[in-house]
Amino acid sequence: MGCSRRRSSASGTAWCGVLAMAIAVLAAAPPAIGAQTTPVVVAHLDVSNLAGDWYEVASTGTWWHRRCVADTRYAFDLPQRGSLRATSVCSTREGVARFRGRLRAGRSGGGRLSIRFTPAIFAWLPATWSDFWVLDAGADLAWLLVGDNRRERLLVLSRAVSLDEAAFAQALAAARRQGYDPDRLARVPHPAGATGLLPGR
Repeated sequence: MGCSRRRSSASGTAWCGVLAMAIAVLAAAPPAIGAQTTPVVVAHLDVSNLAGDWYEVASTGTWWHRRCVADTRYAFDLPQRGSLRATSVCSTREGVARFRGRLRAGRSGGGRLSIRFTPAIFAWLPATWSDFWVLDAGADLAWLLVGDNRRERLLVLSRAVSLDEAAFAQALAAARRQGYDPDRLARVPHPAGATGLLPGR
């Protein structure tokens, strides 16, 4: 840095000291979790074990649910070659909206799943699939923490229409450890209850 040439100047010596201290602080600071290459997902996950109904407890928002205001829920069924039929339903300001698509397993056999809610004829287009990465899960898959590769989207899903606060806090802590911002999550109300808007099969 050329600091040795400036030792004859008091101001130069002070500048070098400040610079050296700043470099030392930066070198000692651990890298930000959000700067890591990819989030860590559940290591072993059989996608068929996700079959059934799931309720969205909290979400940062998804493009396919952008009109939803309440009662957002999913149904995964009809296992087929490492994938499940995905059906989602929610309440909007205009009424009830339904979406149909597919949830598929990743090649690694872990939690890097992907989901689409577009017609099957577009399934070959990579852009139609969104990350559905299972970052953490409760005992017996009672709840799921789902995120994306860029740490922009986050979902908390539950097998029950509501999730107890201890489990929800556990999900938030897991998200924070992975570099996501759980403060961006918005709770999803379910005035229709457990069975009011279950997706039709």
